[in-house]
Amino acid sequence: VARRKGDHWFLGAIAPIEGKFGIPLTFLAPGAKFTAQIYSDSPHGRGVDIQERAVDRESSLQADITANGGLAVTLFLPALPAS
Repeated sequence: VARRKGDHWFLGAIAPIEGKFGIPLTFLAPGAKFTAQIYSDSPHGRGVDIQERAVDRESSLQADITANGGLAVTLFLPALPAS
């Protein structure tokens, strides 16, 4: 599920089975670079892993979701500096 408020996007995903799922970001505006804050279940079942990366509409997030787990992402401007 993806929802937008102004320049911020909010994504959520859940899965009943463990797996790797691709999430294309083609809904983002052309030419815009966003910062993605990615919140996912820890692989050990305790806590939440948080990652940040720069993305655009050509990007695809690879969600590694545990069984009955999920993922939440916030996308906002401006993007992180390129590394």
